[in-house]
Amino acid sequence: MSQWFEQWFDTPYYHQLYQYRDDAEAQRFLDRLVAHLELPKAARICDLGCGKGRHARYLAEKGFDVTGLDLSQASIEFASEFAHERLRFQQHDMRDPFGESEFDLVGTFFTAFGYFDNIDDDRRILRNVRQALKKGGLYVLDFLNLDHARRSRVEHEIVKRGETTFTITRAEENGFLLKTIEVKAAEVEFTTQERVRAFDRKTLEDLLLEADLKPIDVFGSYDLEPWNTENSTRTLIIAEAI
Repeated sequence: MSQWFEQWFDTPYYHQLYQYRDDAEAQRFLDRLVAHLELPKAARICDLGCGKGRHARYLAEKGFDVTGLDLSQASIEFASEFAHERLRFQQHDMRDPFGESEFDLVGTFFTAFGYFDNIDDDRRILRNVRQALKKGGLYVLDFLNLDHARRSRVEHEIVKRGETTFTITRAEENGFLLKTIEVKAAEVEFTTQERVRAFDRKTLEDLLLEADLKPIDVFGSYDLEPWNTENSTRTLIIAEAI
C-alpha cells in the first residue's frame, strides 16, 4: 500500500490548498542562511524533498550549483521547466542514497522530514545525507517546533480555495501529528491524511549525531532567531558532517 505522501503530493489539490506559501519569506530565509553559513560561490547544494523547487530555484539564482530531489513526479515535472546549467531536478526517494562526498550543503526545508511510519527510514535518510556530504559539509534540517505546534494547534478549520472546500482536522496520535483533510470539489470528493512524526529538538539532535552529523547551531525561526521551547515556531538545526 502506498503511503499518504506518494499520492497526496501529486494531486492538484495539494498545491491548491498550500498556494499561499510565501516565496518572499523563503527567499529572505535563504538570504540570511547563506550569509550566516558563508558558503563559497562554488558550493554544491542539494535541496532534498524540493517540491516544486522554490528554494532550489532561488539558491541557483544566487549562483550556487543546485540539485533538487523529490519523490513527487508532478512536482519534479513542474520544477524541471526552470532547469539550467546550474540547476537540475530529479525524481528520487530520499530513503535511497543520492551521492557520495558530493555536496557542500544539503537542506530539507519546510518540514520535508518525518513522514515515514518506521523511524528507521528517518535514520536511513540521515545516513544518506551524511554520505552525500563532503566531510565538513553542512546539513540544514528545517522542522517544526513540537511544543509550539502542540500549543498553537487549530483542531478544526474549513479552507476554501475557489470552488474547492478543504475541511481540516488536526490531532496527535501514536507519536505523529496528524492532519486529516476532506476535499470537496465540483466532481471530486475524497479524504487524505498528512502525518509528521512528533520529533522534539533533543530527538532530532540525537538522530543527527547517530548519523555522524554534529549539530552546531539551532535557530527558532526563518529570521534565524535564537531557539526557545515556548515561542519558536521552527526548529532549524545546522549540523556538520564529521
